[in-house]
Amino acid sequence: MKLLKYQKSESLIKYFNISLAIIEVLPNETDEEAWKRHVKEHPEQSNVKVRIFNRKTKNRKENRSSLAGL
Repeated sequence: MKLLKYQKSESLIKYFNISLAIIEVLPNETDEEAWKRHVKEHPEQSNVKVRIFNRKTKNRKENRSSLAGL
Protein backbone atom coordinates (compact mmCIF):
# COMPACT_ATOMS: atom_id res chain seq x y z
CA MET A 1 0.00 0.00 0.00
CA LYS A 2 1.39 3.37 -0.97
CA LEU A 3 0.81 6.30 1.36
CA LEU A 4 0.21 9.60 -0.33
CA LYS A 5 1.49 12.87 1.02
CA TYR A 6 -1.12 15.53 1.56
CA GLN A 7 -0.97 19.25 1.77
CA LYS A 8 -1.97 20.69 5.12
CA SER A 9 -5.22 22.60 4.75
CA GLU A 10 -5.98 25.31 7.33
CA SER A 11 -9.67 25.31 6.39
CA LEU A 12 -9.95 21.58 7.06
CA ILE A 13 -8.10 21.93 10.35
CA LYS A 14 -10.57 24.61 11.46
CA TYR A 15 -13.50 22.48 10.28
CA PHE A 16 -12.46 19.37 12.20
CA ASN A 17 -11.00 21.14 15.23
CA ILE A 18 -14.19 21.50 17.24
CA SER A 19 -13.89 22.69 20.80
CA LEU A 20 -16.82 22.16 23.12
CA ALA A 21 -17.88 22.55 26.72
CA ILE A 22 -20.52 20.67 28.65
CA ILE A 23 -22.09 22.97 31.22
CA GLU A 24 -24.23 21.71 34.08
CA VAL A 25 -27.18 24.02 34.63
CA LEU A 26 -28.32 23.97 38.23
CA PRO A 27 -32.00 24.17 39.19
CA ASN A 28 -33.35 27.74 38.89
CA GLU A 29 -30.25 28.83 36.95
CA THR A 30 -30.33 30.30 33.43
CA ASP A 31 -28.02 29.17 30.64
CA GLU A 32 -26.21 32.52 30.86
CA GLU A 33 -25.66 32.20 34.62
CA ALA A 34 -24.42 28.63 34.19
CA TRP A 35 -22.07 29.72 31.40
CA LYS A 36 -20.58 32.54 33.49
CA ARG A 37 -20.05 30.15 36.41
CA HIS A 38 -18.46 27.57 34.10
CA VAL A 39 -16.04 30.10 32.58
CA LYS A 40 -15.06 31.30 36.05
CA GLU A 41 -14.21 27.70 36.98
CA HIS A 42 -12.69 26.83 33.56
CA PRO A 43 -11.29 30.03 31.96
CA GLU A 44 -9.45 28.05 29.28
CA GLN A 45 -12.85 27.14 27.78
CA SER A 46 -14.05 30.72 27.29
CA ASN A 47 -13.67 30.52 23.49
CA VAL A 48 -15.29 27.15 22.79
CA LYS A 49 -17.33 26.87 19.61
CA VAL A 50 -20.03 24.52 20.96
CA ARG A 51 -21.77 24.76 24.32
CA ILE A 52 -23.89 21.89 25.58
CA PHE A 53 -26.10 22.78 28.53
CA ASN A 54 -26.93 19.78 30.73
CA ARG A 55 -29.93 20.49 32.92
CA LYS A 56 -30.54 18.80 36.24
CA THR A 57 -33.86 18.80 38.05
CA LYS A 58 -34.21 19.18 41.80
CA ASN A 59 -34.32 15.41 42.26
CA ARG A 60 -31.07 15.16 40.22
CA LYS A 61 -32.54 13.37 37.21
CA GLU A 62 -31.18 14.51 33.88
CA ASN A 63 -33.43 16.48 31.58
CA ARG A 64 -32.97 16.98 27.87
CA SER A 65 -29.83 18.90 27.03
CA SER A 66 -29.85 21.99 24.89
CA LEU A 67 -27.18 22.85 22.32
CA ALA A 68 -26.00 26.40 21.87
CA GLY A 69 -23.29 27.91 19.75
CA LEU A 70 -23.70 25.63 16.74
